[in-house]
Amino acid sequence: MHEQLAQQARNVLVAAGTTEVPAEVRALAQESVGRAREAYARWVIGAEKGAKALEDVIGLARSSAKTVGEKAIANALANTEAAFNAADQLARARTLQEAAQLQVAFVQTQMETVGEQGKALFELSLGVAKNAADALTAITSSVDSDLKKVLA
Repeated sequence: MHEQLAQQARNVLVAAGTTEVPAEVRALAQESVGRAREAYARWVIGAEKGAKALEDVIGLARSSAKTVGEKAIANALANTEAAFNAADQLARARTLQEAAQLQVAFVQTQMETVGEQGKALFELSLGVAKNAADALTAITSSVDSDLKKVLA
């Protein structure tokens, strides 16, 4: 069986050695290779643009996460400082009534502060999410446009 296939292959090669490929077929093949190269070059450009855009989104996300984290840490530091100040005032209170008034005032102030901090952090997070969504939308649109050019 193997010998028969080998003999058939030799016969095809001998026959092909004397057969000329028509000029039109060669021209068509060369044109096809040229078009494939052009399409590939456009695809590479699109892929590079997509990779760069993705890097930009990742950078934006990293920067945004850092901003949100820094804000959360700043809030925690401010709240801790306020608690230490309140503790210092409580330690200096001369009566239980004065201590109770200081504690009530601290709790009320902290409740307002924490509410404002939470609202600000929520708004910051929403802004970060919107920026990321806008960037992803832009990338998707750009990649879609590039793919259409490649496929055209």
